[in-house]
Amino acid sequence: MCTNACKTKIRYYDFTSLYPYVQKINVFPVKHPEIVRGVEKCSKLNLGFVFGLIKCKILPPKNLLFPVIPYRTTKLTFPLCRTCADNLCDVCTHNKEERVLYGTWTSVEIQVVLKHGYRVKEVYEVYNYKQREKIFDTYVNTFMKLKQESSGLPKNCYDIQGNVDEKKVNEYVEEYFRHEGVQLDASKISYNPGQRSVMKALLNSLWGKLAQNENVPIVSFVDRFHDLLEMVNDLSIEVTSLDFISDDIARTTHRKVSSLVTLPNRNVVIAAFVPAYARLELFKVLHKLGEDVLYYDTDSVIYVENIEKGHVLKTGSYLGQLTDELYDKKAKSEKWIETFCATGPKSYSYRTNEYINEDGDKKRDEIVYVKGFSLKGDTKKKITFDSIQQCVHDRKKKITTFYTEFTRSNNQTINVQQVQKKFQFTFDKRIIRNDFTTVPYGYIDA
Repeated sequence: MCTNACKTKIRYYDFTSLYPYVQKINVFPVKHPEIVRGVEKCSKLNLGFVFGLIKCKILPPKNLLFPVIPYRTTKLTFPLCRTCADNLCDVCTHNKEERVLYGTWTSVEIQVVLKHGYRVKEVYEVYNYKQREKIFDTYVNTFMKLKQESSGLPKNCYDIQGNVDEKKVNEYVEEYFRHEGVQLDASKISYNPGQRSVMKALLNSLWGKLAQNENVPIVSFVDRFHDLLEMVNDLSIEVTSLDFISDDIARTTHRKVSSLVTLPNRNVVIAAFVPAYARLELFKVLHKLGEDVLYYDTDSVIYVENIEKGHVLKTGSYLGQLTDELYDKKAKSEKWIETFCATGPKSYSYRTNEYINEDGDKKRDEIVYVKGFSLKGDTKKKITFDSIQQCVHDRKKKITTFYTEFTRSNNQTINVQQVQKKFQFTFDKRIIRNDFTTVPYGYIDA
């Protein structure tokens, strides 16, 4: 998982508002579905014309570098063999029955996998929606307008002296409307980080609310014995903890009995389609780049730019387009990654080329991103590009760090304690080969 590409450029691109983008451009199931159950009845359906959810048994191909559909073990994986994924097998010796995946996927994913060597062996249940509509486009446009206005004017709307060029502002507004169908108000375009942050949250969080778990634990403080007795004997709730924080006050944690939970404003089917559409957008990029991909996440990819193979991705600033994560408006020369390494999901480091910054000085950047660690003080000195690279080469190596943590005890007091945390190599979602390339579980060379 570590590479050095001194003679080539490593690019770090991410999608511009990927989830709002797929919500805006795609249709979603509406109204009630036609439900078909049973292998015999489902076998008569043409899956190419189904729109909804499909519960099935599917056999993946043997040598697809980036599988299309996910399969959940203890975590979400993208394997080509169920048994390999369950047992973390480096070499696949399993038969077809052991390789097949069981699960429920959206029809849009199933229709794509059939084009990439997957074979549906049996279908057990289908939710087929006869009606489909764009249901998020107006919502996305409304808050995209506010987000874009609060992002301020782009750099090309200013002249050499730094003054606003009204002609270019009008051109920017017209071009944005032409591309996105969103009419910006030029008089309201002003950088407002607070508003921009709120609009971004609204754009990204709506779909998740449709599948949000409503049955969360509720903490209550009870100071009357009668109320406590009533709570304990209430068959509609389950008391999960009870602590007396004083002689006359009890703290309880309870949740509703799952069979009694009502979900009046939930729709998990619509919510399932949003990440499915997003995964397919990412798959298009990964499938094009192939073995030149070094790392990817939900909406980003780090890859070796290979001009000879045509592995050059187009970038843009509009919804759903890729943008260069390393692009620096103020820098006076281009910036790219020269060396990259990763130890697991959201745990990576890279060094850039030598570029000229805004002051005209030559500079190289070393970026470290490690989920779960605050890179300050002693931790910043210990977890560096070099130490991460050492963890890649020696997977048993551990880096011990210490930090101060505030904790709350059951008697409602705040304690301060020193906590030890260890950083180490954690990647196990794909098979790592000797040359640090990776393949999915169940991959068999052609």
